[in-house]
Amino acid sequence: MGKIKDLKDSPEVIINPPSENDIIDDYRISLTERIVRNIAHEIRNPLTNVMLGLEQLKNEFPTENEASEVYFSIIKRNCERINDLITNLVNAAKPSELLKNPQSINHLLEEVIQISKEKIEKSNIVLKKQFEEALPNANVDPDKIKEVFKNILDNAFRAMDGKKGELELKTQYLDDQFIIISIKDNGIGILPEDLKKIFDPFFRVKSSGTGLGLTLAQNIITNHKGNIKAVSNPNDGTTFTITLKI
Repeated sequence: MGKIKDLKDSPEVIINPPSENDIIDDYRISLTERIVRNIAHEIRNPLTNVMLGLEQLKNEFPTENEASEVYFSIIKRNCERINDLITNLVNAAKPSELLKNPQSINHLLEEVIQISKEKIEKSNIVLKKQFEEALPNANVDPDKIKEVFKNILDNAFRAMDGKKGELELKTQYLDDQFIIISIKDNGIGILPEDLKKIFDPFFRVKSSGTGLGLTLAQNIITNHKGNIKAVSNPNDGTTFTITLKI
């Protein structure tokens, strides 16, 4: 079974807080959303015509040919997949509405750990925790922040698949104004050229997943006026660091 260790006595992790670029971040998010919506509109119009034409073709030229039915099914299924991908992309690009209230980040992490408990135990992952007890509450949207944690953990689980997994979760209060959350795995790691693209929509290091989890995570953290970064090396695991300002 997976093991959970407390690292209270481990050396303190010191991470420099990011510089604030709120205006630039807000503009980037707004511009990205407009571009994505325009592209989605341009794709959906012909896609809708293809799907309507396909249904019309089936109705006007019914066939008992098994091969034709297979081809019709393939076309329809892939049209629906494209439509779903567009929907996911639009949702990932738009700023999320936040329902903020004071929350314990440690408690939110514990909730996500509990949700992932079965996966941790089945995969024999050793979970190590170092949560700062004096961590103040942060004014965040709890559901959105838990979604960020879950998306990062899902990526960690995929990266550690087939290995003796070790997962380290840490929280720290820095300079009386920043909460630092660190999530580290010992998975396959990420190539330097891929690391630059991990927050890009639909980019995937492995074939599984939608490629939108980290995009959504970045948008949520940016919308909280926070920062999310990743450090990784091939075969040496990945560390995601989230910074939230009190």
